[in-house]
Amino acid sequence: MNLLLQAGNRYPARGFSLIELIAVMMLLGILGVVALGRIGGMDGYRSLGFFNETVNGLRYAQKLAVATGCRVQARIDSSGWQLWQGDSCNSASFSLPVRDPAQRDQPYQRTAPAVSSIAPVKNLVFAPDSTVEGISADQTFTIDGRSLIVHRLSGWVDAL
Repeated sequence: MNLLLQAGNRYPARGFSLIELIAVMMLLGILGVVALGRIGGMDGYRSLGFFNETVNGLRYAQKLAVATGCRVQARIDSSGWQLWQGDSCNSASFSLPVRDPAQRDQPYQRTAPAVSSIAPVKNLVFAPDSTVEGISADQTFTIDGRSLIVHRLSGWVDAL
């Protein structure tokens, strides 16, 4: 028979001891501090997301130029990037925004997060023959320490 029942208690001891409860609360507190520290550092995730969207946007511009037979301009500056097409395939000016493939009613552009730095500022023109106009050699772009290369002769966008 249980020792507690022998001492006159009608119910056996159940639940956690005070020491066990304190230990669990301390562990939860430590885990909370670590998790909140990671949640507060979202700038790195935003920066990586913007970099990946930039690579994908430039690749889309190259493929759109080849598929449509019309040139596509990518305007890259410190505020972000935008894709443009001309009124016609023979147009020298780029005034029509390329539509976002995911949201067809929106222009395909991305705004850089406040923490981002983009260098250099350039206007690239992807031609239907896969070459890139506006650069004399392969162009390296740096976005918050991450690099991508646009290859002039093939239009390939390579994330490093």
